[in-house]
Amino acid sequence: MMSTPLPLVDDPEPIAPDMPPDGACCQSGCDPCIMDMYYVELAQWRQLHAAWQQRQQTTQESQS
Repeated sequence: MMSTPLPLVDDPEPIAPDMPPDGACCQSGCDPCIMDMYYVELAQWRQLHAAWQQRQQTTQESQS
């Protein structure tokens, strides 16, 4: 019976940023707009999450 490898305890999965609620953007051309800040945070999260997934995969492969 094959057991499922455990994720790294001290390496929690990064949490995606919450999308601003409808109406959060005031449509007045703020710089930066709340949506601009969200998309920057989302891009950063995607990079962090991809790196986290790679670490998890490497850990699982080393436990096999």
